[in-house]
Amino acid sequence: MNRPMAPIEDSIEGSRAVSRKQGIRKAIRPAGLLRNNPEAKQTESQTLRRHIIALLRGQAQDVRALSQALRVQEKEVCAHLAHVERSVAAAGDRFIVTPSQCLLCGYVFEDRRKLTRPSRCPKCKRSKLQSPSFRIVAPTQSSTNGSF
Repeated sequence: MNRPMAPIEDSIEGSRAVSRKQGIRKAIRPAGLLRNNPEAKQTESQTLRRHIIALLRGQAQDVRALSQALRVQEKEVCAHLAHVERSVAAAGDRFIVTPSQCLLCGYVFEDRRKLTRPSRCPKCKRSKLQSPSFRIVAPTQSSTNGSF
């Protein structure tokens, strides 16, 4: 028997349930995209990456703070950060990464190219590490001033 699919139902929390043969799947919208959020009107048209860029222009944040602000998994934020870095560079801004640091011995992961948190320190072999933080800054205009 073919049953028609149930219509999408929006709840107050911003999740929707879609009936499928396998069961019910819930999709949760990012925090800025909730319908009961007063800021939803202005951020509803923003994509997740544009929302990340807007958050990083304000202040330096780590992956955990970004995932909590956007209400998505940290893994998803890490996947978007590489694209955000390229988009920011194409726009002429600077994507600044403050590297991870071991909180026990002080080792700094300066040469690490990955944007994710390392699993352990190569020096002391412990895993008490500070996560990298990210920030976007506009280039300074003083170098193009023309004064000698």
